[in-house]
Amino acid sequence: MLRKFSVQNYKNFKNKMVLDFTNVHDYRYNEDCVRDKLLNKVLIIGCNASGKTNLLHALEFLRNMVVKPKMNKNESLELVPFLFDENTPKESTRMSISFIQKEVLYRYELELDKECVLNESLYFNAPRKSLVFNRTTDKDKKLTKIDFGPKIKVDKASVDELERNTLWNNTTLGGFMKINVDIPAL
Repeated sequence: MLRKFSVQNYKNFKNKMVLDFTNVHDYRYNEDCVRDKLLNKVLIIGCNASGKTNLLHALEFLRNMVVKPKMNKNESLELVPFLFDENTPKESTRMSISFIQKEVLYRYELELDKECVLNESLYFNAPRKSLVFNRTTDKDKKLTKIDFGPKIKVDKASVDELERNTLWNNTTLGGFMKINVDIPAL
């Protein structure tokens, strides 16, 4: 179940924009608690050309980065940063999503530019915040390095295979979809 989605430096969003499904008016609200009352609907209201559709495009872009990985590391990402500023086209875009799966709260963070995924991480709260994986990209070498958290048991051969199949313009989860290894945390 989707809990929060945020995006920064994407299309008409220069600053961080958050779509939040948590009921912050509930007196029991807690940022890390998975049993919050979540809204089953949200209403996005705004003037024409204020970014309502672009917020949905950002969410779709993130979904496509995960479920439709690039097959060639020379393919560029269809990423459009905020263009009405001289600095933001050169800066990275940041997206994050938090969701609940089987009563566990997850937070997925992604930082990317037009060429590649720069940083990516996945955390879970069960009962405290713990790292599932952290991925960084060496832009000069076009190589990915993936580190798993201490609570995640993964053999070195599986990590090596995952790193080989996670192209610099793919997400780790997209790379995982291309290989035949058992990493239950993913």
